[in-house]
Amino acid sequence: MAGAGTLNLGVASLTASSLTIKTGNTFNYGYDGTANLSMTIDGDLDLAAEAIYQVAVGPATAATTKVTGAVNLSGTVKAAFANGVYAAKRYTILTATGSIAGVFDNLSNSNLPANVTASLSYNAHNAYLNLIVAPSPAPAPAAGFWLCSRCCW
Repeated sequence: MAGAGTLNLGVASLTASSLTIKTGNTFNYGYDGTANLSMTIDGDLDLAAEAIYQVAVGPATAATTKVTGAVNLSGTVKAAFANGVYAAKRYTILTATGSIAGVFDNLSNSNLPANVTASLSYNAHNAYLNLIVAPSPAPAPAAGFWLCSRCCW
């Protein structure tokens, strides 16, 4: 992509020997908020520094990109969370048949529930979005009741 802009893809596959998302541009698959989409790129993917890889996330699944070639990572993952109740989970957000070189520089979240923490992790062929859910605090005892170590009233 030349210049600043967003590549909104509404197709299930893209045949290209190489797709480069340059600095200041956004690769936005699942841009309509649909978290269960899967995109295949038949070729290589290169995400430049300061490029944005945007992914829609729902409680059950996240949009993912499958690359049949190699992937070079940099830039920022922008995770857009749909409303819902989230559990601890690892989402595969990118898979490569070839190797994955580099890592994303940043993770930015929108609409992330208050009790959820997100992080990124990698292996040789995948990039993951990991969610950790903090337990909700126990409710305070009702007024007029007190608890001690020997009895309960």
